[in-house]
Amino acid sequence: DEEDDMDDEYDRAVDQDDCEAGSYRTEAGECEECPEDTWSDVGATSCKQCPDGKVSQAGSTSESHCYDEMFMPVSDAEYKIQKADGPASGWYLTSDSERRNKNSGYVHVHPSSGDDKEELWGIEKTTYRKEVCYKIKSLHGAHEGRLLVVHGTATDAGDGRVLIHKTPFNRDDDECWMLEPVMKEGELFHRLMKATGRHQGKFMVTINEHDSEKEWMWADVTDRDDALEHRLWRIIVN
Repeated sequence: DEEDDMDDEYDRAVDQDDCEAGSYRTEAGECEECPEDTWSDVGATSCKQCPDGKVSQAGSTSESHCYDEMFMPVSDAEYKIQKADGPASGWYLTSDSERRNKNSGYVHVHPSSGDDKEELWGIEKTTYRKEVCYKIKSLHGAHEGRLLVVHGTATDAGDGRVLIHKTPFNRDDDECWMLEPVMKEGELFHRLMKATGRHQGKFMVTINEHDSEKEWMWADVTDRDDALEHRLWRIIVN
């Protein structure tokens, strides 16, 4: 009996050490998932708070999984915007697309090494009617200085076609985007959502192929459930 009691104590001791990362041991001896905005290592008895101004998903396993609640652009930085999921995964957003008229052109994603100048963008945090949003600007090429917009141009399905437009534009609300952070499997992605103006609330996706033999897909915004499965993007400092 004494030997059985020792075995039970040993089993309990082992159990006390096996809470996985992202969880902690409660006073009742149970493993419980760490709440949002915290994280933990293996065998933790409490969860650690993310640094000030940062958030995390429940069950986060490292401080590196804590991220800024809002995208914080680096001043004068050049960014690449890369599709992170779906059929165009790994392709880069470029302003080197077809011309729409003298003031605007289309944008698309295409497979590349990521070295094209037209794939470099500036991102500025701003406000529209006291609400935070972001403006995304082409930094090189024929559309240098023009902003990413969505206004009246639409597909047959009603999705908005993303354009690069001369600025200042006559409607500031068509220039505003939200960059929603998403942590997935330890990597930070963003969803690009139209924040204000026409097509407000729709997410940028790549669901429509170009009609020609060119290997590219248009950048559109949509809120259709059947088109929202793949809407993650990487925002990469060049």
